[in-house]
Amino acid sequence: MFLINSKDDTPVYIQLQQQVLEYIAKGILVKDDQLPSVRMLSKQLGINPNTVAKAYANLEMQGYVYTIPAKGVFVKEEGVWDEVFEKRMDEMKQKVMDCRNMGIEKEKLMQLIEKIYKEGDSC
Repeated sequence: MFLINSKDDTPVYIQLQQQVLEYIAKGILVKDDQLPSVRMLSKQLGINPNTVAKAYANLEMQGYVYTIPAKGVFVKEEGVWDEVFEKRMDEMKQKVMDCRNMGIEKEKLMQLIEKIYKEGDSC
């Protein structure tokens, strides 16, 4: 269910947090669903258990999950789509501004966006 992109510069714990939020936003994870245990997920992804624990702790601090001792971590919130969308738009805005500051033309960016939407992951 969860995948880590080792080529991405984004820290692994943040990638994991983002995936949990996206799954909640899409309704794949719903209120009171149990997340995989820290041990199981770290073994499955081949990452340090502390990395998973950090992601879960951050999600709990942000109010998206809750922990029941000796039971696990569970989804607290439903419908975080607006929040996930806003975060993605802020990230996109920063990337577009970086491109603009590097002198990349708007038309080139628009062509890339069109290509991504047409071809998906294959581009």
